[in-house]
Amino acid sequence: MNEELWTELPIFCPECHIMHSVKVKYNDLIKYMNTPSANVVSSFPYLNKDDCEMIISGICNNCWNWLFSNEDITKAEKKS
Repeated sequence: MNEELWTELPIFCPECHIMHSVKVKYNDLIKYMNTPSANVVSSFPYLNKDDCEMIISGICNNCWNWLFSNEDITKAEKKS
């Protein structure tokens, strides 16, 4: 039987101070960590954009939405 091994990648959000995790294929994680020019989206094509962002920035989806929620308001005000 050829089952893929999955692992939980722990990620500590610096904004909310909560430990999160993203489930990835173990072999993909090893390749990603050993390839200096690796791209998160290409390395883990099965992850959604929120999980990819959390790997890149360390910021969880809730905090990301909170941090950048005013950006849309600011853009709208500038267009008026």
